[in-house]
Amino acid sequence: MVKAQNYLDENYPKNERTTHYIELANKNLERHLDLSDFVNLKNLWCSNNQITSLDISENKELQKIELPNNKITANISIFSHLTKLYSLNISSENEESKSNDFVGSLKAFKDCQWLRILNIDYNEKITEGLEYLPNEMESFSCKGTAFEEMLKPFRHDITMWKLVNHPNHAAESPEKLIELFDYEIGHINGSLRGLYNGSRTNDEEKSFLENKLKILTEHKEKATQAFSHKMVERTIEENKKLKNKVEELEKQVEQLKLETKIEQPLKK
Repeated sequence: MVKAQNYLDENYPKNERTTHYIELANKNLERHLDLSDFVNLKNLWCSNNQITSLDISENKELQKIELPNNKITANISIFSHLTKLYSLNISSENEESKSNDFVGSLKAFKDCQWLRILNIDYNEKITEGLEYLPNEMESFSCKGTAFEEMLKPFRHDITMWKLVNHPNHAAESPEKLIELFDYEIGHINGSLRGLYNGSRTNDEEKSFLENKLKILTEHKEKATQAFSHKMVERTIEENKKLKNKVEELEKQVEQLKLETKIEQPLKK
């Protein structure tokens, strides 16, 4: 085994740390890895080593990180500042491998709006925050975690899970939420039309889509009702404010009239 920092210092001299790419996979590296000098780093490949801790606090340009099958014990929040992150793999090979042991909440990625690929396989101590992942996720692998069972009824469709369980996190406004429901429902209807018109039927797929359509339609109705209720409340509140403003202006007018009557005799 080779100390990770020693290997880094030997192969990447401190006066040559402007690289965008570091390849450290399968190097039998161990212990702490400090990459804080590599401020331009965009891609890090460091899979299948024995790294136990990692400093990427200054690596704000990182877009792709491969860290599977190491020995890192850390809170997943160490990635929260990486707003340009696109792909992250911190998985372990299986339950018995006793490799990476990350903890915390996926809320750490709430500002990582470019994140599209995430693999947290067998990091069972990451237990919450699914609603904070972007709707645009292309791949979320979560074997051996609580999320695997949570997403199973939705076939790992994070957007649908959010629409059903956390609609407030699915869109930035009530209007956008209704638009998202309409988009998902339209997509399902299109898929169903294809199945109905096809020469071969897939009863299992058709049943799943019909159930999905029913669930989303019901939740859209609830969201629409809630939105309408909020709009009524907002209108009532705005009317109250307007009425108060009118009353205040009327008082000011009456006060001006009174002051004018008092001043007129003095002018004579």
